[in-house]
Amino acid sequence: DTPVESLLPTPAALQEEPEAPEEADDPDDTFFHGGDAFVAWLITGETRAYATPGGYFRAVVPARSVMEGGPGAWEAVLRFSYIDLDSGPLRGGKFWRISPTLNWHFSDNLRWEFGYGYGSLDRFETTGRTHFFQSRVQIQI
Repeated sequence: DTPVESLLPTPAALQEEPEAPEEADDPDDTFFHGGDAFVAWLITGETRAYATPGGYFRAVVPARSVMEGGPGAWEAVLRFSYIDLDSGPLRGGKFWRISPTLNWHFSDNLRWEFGYGYGSLDRFETTGRTHFFQSRVQIQI
């Protein structure tokens, strides 16, 4: 489960994180696998610091926050996720989704996210598809 990231100090970031645990010795044990990948671009030119010890991207800090009369930071994100929940006697199906998102970072601790997603679940020889829109406000204390 080692993520692979872009470590360059640029407005763009790339991360891929596969999820595949070791296979069990007992054939009746379940074995699920999947992962996700995303690419992000800070349109306003900021960079996203990477914390090597914890293996994660730090919060975006706008060059000029909205509270200071600036535009804040705008970020475009595209994420793809996949999971296979079929294993042994369990038939959870295979699910994938693609989610373009636009984030508006008002300051280093306030963000408004606008997202769209399209997903597909293949289960029991039937495929179901869905579109979704979501928005959230995130406050970091």
